[in-house]
Amino acid sequence: MAEYIGIKGSTIQSLASDPSNPLIGQVWYNTTSATLKGYGQQGTGAWASGGTIPKAAPNAGSFGTQTAAVSAGGGTNHPTVTPDTMQATSLYDGTSWSAGNNLNDPRHAGGAAGTQTAGLNFAGNSGSPPAPYPISLTSEEFDGTSWTEGGDLNAGRNAGGGLGIQTAAIAVLGSTVSGPATKTLNVEEYSGTAWTEINNVSTGRYQVQAGGTVAAGIAGPGSNTPGAVADVVEEYNGTSWSEVNSLTTPRSGYGASNTPASTWLIFSGSPLSLLTEAYDGTSWTEVANSVVATQELCGAGSGTAALKFGGNNPGGYPTASEEWALADATKTFTSS
Repeated sequence: MAEYIGIKGSTIQSLASDPSNPLIGQVWYNTTSATLKGYGQQGTGAWASGGTIPKAAPNAGSFGTQTAAVSAGGGTNHPTVTPDTMQATSLYDGTSWSAGNNLNDPRHAGGAAGTQTAGLNFAGNSGSPPAPYPISLTSEEFDGTSWTEGGDLNAGRNAGGGLGIQTAAIAVLGSTVSGPATKTLNVEEYSGTAWTEINNVSTGRYQVQAGGTVAAGIAGPGSNTPGAVADVVEEYNGTSWSEVNSLTTPRSGYGASNTPASTWLIFSGSPLSLLTEAYDGTSWTEVANSVVATQELCGAGSGTAALKFGGNNPGGYPTASEEWALADATKTFTSS
């Protein structure tokens, strides 16, 4: 339960030294250093273990927050990933995962957007193992309990990204046929009813993630040819896409937060990695590694409270999720 001081704050005290055990939200004036200071979520981020997901699979669709996330569908042509996994929905409450109602259509390597009570899952591969799979044009809307059919995309894709909310979403990038094939530059926007083609991205790639909104979006790196990865990152301003600073370490099949460029976080991916990178709207910074290296995984949440789950590695399909949080620390306030 939140403390009163964390909600309302406190009187600013004048102290000769910083308090030894400050409270969240406490602000004070240090008379020795002549500086204004505060205590809160300012420090270095780290990953910690989260709940165990009931249906672990790579290439699932994911959306929501760290305390209210959704995993839907997923799978590969591996014989242990069964058709029911590709329709399964799992819900996270910040502590534990529970099974939700299935998707209407099997789907993996699709895009997703929205919240736990108003989500969207679209495109991807449909059908059951083994490959090749048909590319899907369909989308499904989630109300927190059940899935219903939404509007069809104009162009099918798999391993592309999704961003936004249920009534204002974007499908970006991906491959136009099942498997490592033709990259697409195509981008479509969803109104909550129908999909409309909008301006293309500059560089095609697949096995990507995206974040933000239809007015301020970001699409990350991915594969540009089979077995190769790109470091290209593009931002969307509501009208057009433009390339920005590249990722420090190229990768594909990673997880990402749902947030805009100014607070975007991406993690793990292929080549198999523990790496986490944070973007501040201008540059990338390597931050704390995740606990388990995974690829073709899912992400949800924000740049300060992200959730990592699903995917695969040589050991199989990890069932444990991971939570990202910033540590509490003392901050010195300046005029800048």
